[in-house]
Amino acid sequence: MADPLLDNADVVDWLGAPVPTFSQQVAEGAVTGYCGWHVAPERTETIRVQATGSRVVLLPSLHIVDVTSVLDDNGDPVKFTCETSGVLRLWAPHTGRLAVTYTHGYAECPDGVAGVVLSVLGRAVTNPRGLVQAQETRGPVTRSESYGASANEIGATGLLASERAVLDRYRLP
Repeated sequence: MADPLLDNADVVDWLGAPVPTFSQQVAEGAVTGYCGWHVAPERTETIRVQATGSRVVLLPSLHIVDVTSVLDDNGDPVKFTCETSGVLRLWAPHTGRLAVTYTHGYAECPDGVAGVVLSVLGRAVTNPRGLVQAQETRGPVTRSESYGASANEIGATGLLASERAVLDRYRLP
């Protein structure tokens, strides 16, 4: 299991009680799945990416801390520079697979991302089936009904439009 975006103390502070680890994993998974990368905390990993004959390779991250090596299919080092936004610039055009070892992600979960995780987690804990309730009163008659969320906001761990807008800043293109 990957390191969580939020520690349990933050979750307890927000919700007032501990939550099941699985619920937190599902909420964080909805957020990181939308963003397309883990966002936080920092971690070092080696990935294989395809170079297509140009001098630019996009790494799956929007916050690069360090790139320690780029190796070609033969294990030979490839010269490069890298921007924090995940743009890896090779000194010469390259075709083929590259092994990139890099550290990326924010040391601390950004406030906007944390807020969305906590909102999603709060819905998942208080309304795990993602039901919406509507009530209408006309004269002496009151009608109530519960139904699933709209297709645009599916289930308790779906992301609301306002949450997606916050996360768009951290979303891979």
